[in-house]
Amino acid sequence: MKRTAGLTLKPTSPTFTEWMCSPSSSTSKSPWADKRVRLAANLAIDRKTINEAEYLGTGKLAFR
Repeated sequence: MKRTAGLTLKPTSPTFTEWMCSPSSSTSKSPWADKRVRLAANLAIDRKTINEAEYLGTGKLAFR
C-alpha cells in the first residue's frame, strides 16, 4: 500500500489493544499461574514486528 502511486496512507489514532489469553490460565495447575511464565511470554512478544505487520508501522507501542 505504501508504494502504490496516488495512494496516501494516513494513520488513525483510535486505541486498539491486542490480547493474549489462555483458557486454562484460571487453574493453579496451569503454567500461566506462574508469574515467571507470564513475564517470559511478555518479554518474548515482538511488538515492533507486530506493529509493522498489522499496522504498517503506524501503531503506538505499549510496553509493560
